[in-house]
Amino acid sequence: MCYRFHADGHGEVIAEETELSDRYLGLHYPASDIPEPARKQFLLNRIRIIADVDAPISQLVPSAALDLSYSKLRAVSPIHLTYLRNMGVAATLVLPLVVDDTLWGLMVCHHSTPKLLSATELHSAELSSQVLELLLENILRAERDRQIIRTQELAYSFAHTETPTFELQDMAAKLAHHFAVDALAAFIDGVWHSLDNWTGDEVDLSMLHQKTHDDVFITDDISAVVGQNMGDDLVGCAFLSLDAQRNDYLVLGRKRFNNVVSWAGAPKKAVGFDKDGLPILEPRASFSRWEQTVASKSKPFSQTDHLALSVVLPSLRALLASKKAQRLADTASLMERAQTDLRNQLLNTARSASLGELAAAIAHELNQPLTSISNYVSASQLLLKNPDEDQKNSVIELMESAVTEAQRAGQIVHHLRNLMKPGFERKLEFDGNDMLEQAVRLALTSSRQGGVHLDLHLSPDAPSVYADKVQIEQVVFNLVRNAVEAMEGMEERRLAVTSKITDDENFEVSIEDTGAGIDPNILPYLFEPFRTSKSDGMGIGLSLCRSTIEDHHGRIWAAEIGDGTRFTFAIPLGQTEGGNEH
Repeated sequence: MCYRFHADGHGEVIAEETELSDRYLGLHYPASDIPEPARKQFLLNRIRIIADVDAPISQLVPSAALDLSYSKLRAVSPIHLTYLRNMGVAATLVLPLVVDDTLWGLMVCHHSTPKLLSATELHSAELSSQVLELLLENILRAERDRQIIRTQELAYSFAHTETPTFELQDMAAKLAHHFAVDALAAFIDGVWHSLDNWTGDEVDLSMLHQKTHDDVFITDDISAVVGQNMGDDLVGCAFLSLDAQRNDYLVLGRKRFNNVVSWAGAPKKAVGFDKDGLPILEPRASFSRWEQTVASKSKPFSQTDHLALSVVLPSLRALLASKKAQRLADTASLMERAQTDLRNQLLNTARSASLGELAAAIAHELNQPLTSISNYVSASQLLLKNPDEDQKNSVIELMESAVTEAQRAGQIVHHLRNLMKPGFERKLEFDGNDMLEQAVRLALTSSRQGGVHLDLHLSPDAPSVYADKVQIEQVVFNLVRNAVEAMEGMEERRLAVTSKITDDENFEVSIEDTGAGIDPNILPYLFEPFRTSKSDGMGIGLSLCRSTIEDHHGRIWAAEIGDGTRFTFAIPLGQTEGGNEH
């Protein structure tokens, strides 16, 4: 089962695969089923196995207190063992899913009979969970980045509007649509403004200024915060402080939402009594579907909504500036920051978009060292059954080989994390030819299209390049994937990749395909963002390539070559004597 935690701490089974009749998909479990100490333990230990819930618990000798935080064989709570028995479970394997240093959920494996896993199986399970975490993290980041990019476009449109200073009605409709709210209102200069669909009375929400984070506060139950609703059945609230003095504010409201939650048994804990007759909490005995209708809350505002509101807030504040000159100055500053943020978001999104297609290639790459490890360990086991001095040396060699292959598997995962995770610019000196060949072959390996003939012509003088290797690899990866996609359905599919050192000490790379060429209507806008000829593209790939190359003080261009297209980029080789980049 895949078990996801909600914002209030309770969990929900969102995916399930089982051969048993009992089904848990879609059921919710209260937060108390996994108490806070257990959640903290999952952040320390990335795997937990209970091979037999009925196995005797062995005490430590001596019995002095020990720190068992990182022990994988530590005993678990007897209450939890009873909980598992009530589910008909005899053995479990739990793999936490950690995203952005937060426990996002759990992968839970149940077995109806005792089951002891080998060290190799445990290692494979842990490695699989790390790859799954990486996939999940980048999928969530891509979803967040798409919403933030759309919000930045909305903020940009607000910043360039000619709407009068206090005329918010035009913006209100756009905000309501973008953030999926039912009504808006604003309190500006001591005056209440009922905006999009707000028909209720004025509500004093000024106390929420003190509860904001980044000048934004969100809740799905406003009555729990201020003791009253906002009228018209509006219970969800997004609150934005519109000025530094914390006088003005904007309110986005959501209506009450009747949400039917299916619990795995009644969420209230059962109470029993110990041998002395004192009341104690007992684990749930029933996991039958128990439905509850929650009608006091709205659809929740997410943390991405919170971030998006903080993105659009500076534009709203700029529009409310009392002087046009000051407003324009604020807008210019906002746009400079937005452009930097947008490029970073685009970089993350482009990396995330590649991850799904890279997964198959990475799985193939990992399979080879893991298979080798299994073979080496199996051979060692056979030799150890009838050991002698010669076989002892053979076992040592086999185990050394297994260690080498394990390190290789770790390097593959490490390389994938470096390629896909966002971070600060990391410039270093590297061999340009090696980088180019690795990026080209990775792009071809992860492509679903076969039959592409590669002509690789590398500079005879190994070029030493000083740049952000991961970013340049991403540029090559994008250009090669574009070239392969352009040749889909073509009779001849030939990819020519060339590198050379120019007279002005630039590292120049050309990628040439035999595809259908570039649409003349697209050609003038080829490197502009949000321009694409693909039905499923966002139009940010080539724009990202251009901004990356220009940030390295280089340039990139495209040219028609008859039947096909050639993309070329050039970046400076290294640093000047003073340590500055060319």
